[in-house]
Amino acid sequence: GMVLAGLLLLVVIVRYLLKLNYKPVKSIIELFGGNTKNNEYEEIYRSISNMLDENKHLMKDKNVHLSKFKHMILSEIIRGTSVETDIEKYGISFQSDCYYVLLFYLEDISELFADDVSVSDSERKEELRFIIENIFAELFDNLGIAVYTVSVDNYIVCLVNPKDKESREKILSVASDGTDFINREFAINLTYVISDVAYGLQNVADAYFQAADAIANKLLLGINESISVSEIYQLTEKSNNAILNMHDDQRLIGNIQ
Repeated sequence: GMVLAGLLLLVVIVRYLLKLNYKPVKSIIELFGGNTKNNEYEEIYRSISNMLDENKHLMKDKNVHLSKFKHMILSEIIRGTSVETDIEKYGISFQSDCYYVLLFYLEDISELFADDVSVSDSERKEELRFIIENIFAELFDNLGIAVYTVSVDNYIVCLVNPKDKESREKILSVASDGTDFINREFAINLTYVISDVAYGLQNVADAYFQAADAIANKLLLGINESISVSEIYQLTEKSNNAILNMHDDQRLIGNIQ
């Protein structure tokens, strides 16, 4: 309710601010009195402005670098290609040895902000990651559940880290409510699956590939409702058996003819 509405407002505001051509030097000079050409403090204003502007760019570059490196480490953990063990130095910490992979997929990325033709598909995907990251960070944080969100392959992945495996029903509820909210407010058709629990970072990759296989089968079968990975596998097996039985029947008919 109120939390999700507040998150939507935050997403809209931040997206708007990111698109502004913000010029801190001009803002500072205006703050100190507008036109400084004939002002005896012009050099002071310029020094302060240049210093703050340079600091802003340095901090931005540092944060971007750290964010990209953190994203890379998390992506490697999820895909099972990481050999890094000292992850806390990258600002990554987990509260238990229990993990779930919440995997999102948007088949047609052009659905997001469809009225904005100036946005590329890669920018839309980054904005989708930003939306998912902020909304689910807030929702899971309210339950004391840690979460990291990254782009992996063609998916957006939330690596969910509850205090224990008993939180599964809460995670399912948050996933359903959050996805419904995003689909409704942004007029898209985002789909998701949640893996079985994985114990230990070394098993997270298995959970990821399990979820990736499940979402492919979910899309293939045209399943829209929220169901578990095991239920998807059961339906897939029934579907495959039905297809095999149909082929067997066709072969039998062909032999008779």
